[in-house]
Parts: sequence; C-alpha cells; structure tokens
Amino acid sequence: MKAINNFDKIQESGSFEKLPVGGYIIKILAVDDVPEKEYLKIFFDINDGEKKGFFQKAFKEDTRAEKKWPNAGSFIRSYKEKALPMFKGFTNAIENSNKGYKWNFDEKSLVNKVVGVVIGEEQYLNQKGQVRTRTYVSAVRSVDTIKKGEFTVPELKKLDATKVSSSQTKHDDFVDPFASQSNETESNPFDNAATPTEDSTPWDDNNPFA
Repeated sequence: MKAINNFDKIQESGSFEKLPVGGYIIKILAVDDVPEKEYLKIFFDINDGEKKGFFQKAFKEDTRAEKKWPNAGSFIRSYKEKALPMFKGFTNAIENSNKGYKWNFDEKSLVNKVVGVVIGEEQYLNQKGQVRTRTYVSAVRSVDTIKKGEFTVPELKKLDATKVSSSQTKHDDFVDPFASQSNETESNPFDNAATPTEDSTPWDDNNPFA
C-alpha cells in the first residue's frame, strides 16, 4: 500500500482520553429540547481548573471530515412527570450558581451558564459485545458545592452480569473465516459476511455547534 503522510500523528480509534472522575465546574454550550421524549440534552465543557476546555480539545483533535462533539461532554435531564424532582434539582443548581438567573422554561437561557457536575464511570457493551467503561454525569450540583468538595463520587456502575453473559453467548456464535478448515474451497471468505463495525466512539451523532 502507499505510504500515508503524518501517520504517526493519527490518533488510534478508541484511544480517546477519558475525563477523570470527580467534581467539575462546567459551562453549558448548547441545549436541545426533545419534546417528543420530554428531555433536554445539555452540551458542555469544563470551565475551570486543570481540565478546562477538555472536550473542546478532543473536538479539535477529531480528524474526521464531519467533526462530532464528544458524547461524554453531554447529558440528559428528563422533564417527564416522574423525573420532575430531579429536573427541579438541576434548575435549582443552575440558579444557585448564576447570580440573578431564574429558570424561565426557555432552554436557550441555559446557554453560557455555569454549574457543577459530578463525573462517574459506568460499564457498557460495545458493538462487539465487549465490556468497556465510559464517564457520565452522575449528579448536577451548585458551583459552591463542588468548590467546597461537598460531593461523593459514585462507585463504578457495573453492568448486569446476565446482560454480559447473554451478549458474550451471541458473539461466541461468530465463525472466523480465517480459521483453518478441512476441505477448504476457493470461495471468498468475505462473501455474505457482515461488514465489521468499529468500536463505538464517544462522539455524538449531532454536532450542536454546526
């Protein structure tokens, strides 16, 4: 194959740096309302400290033609009836972190507001059925709460063992087209084979800053 320019500088798929768990002060960059599912999707970046601009840096380093904002730099807050107490805690944290601000049911008024979040880790299954870990926003708190360290980082949220077992069983049925077989034929081992998929990446499907 031909040589690829600057190949040594290309970031390996799946090697994205993860934000360490802990408490952070963030700035809200964009908000999408999804009324049919009754939730807000909030896009943010770290606004203070050593990790300031963490997700913007990851976004800039994305070498794909269509850049995507890191999925780990977003979270959802439902406003369904059963989730309203948590949603109220979210809006109260923002009000307590931004002097003079009052939540007015206009999601766009949240843009450029600062607030505190607690980042935890959870397990998930990638498209190959492998257990991986990713970060998520486990709680939203006021800026003062984060600055004072009055929060608890949750333990790793582990997958249900039955889900892992079920997924691994499905993937155990995979037949390696390269495995040595008796009575081999000249047929192409890729005929009728499913196109392999890459590991899921922390990039969201929609760029909120387009």
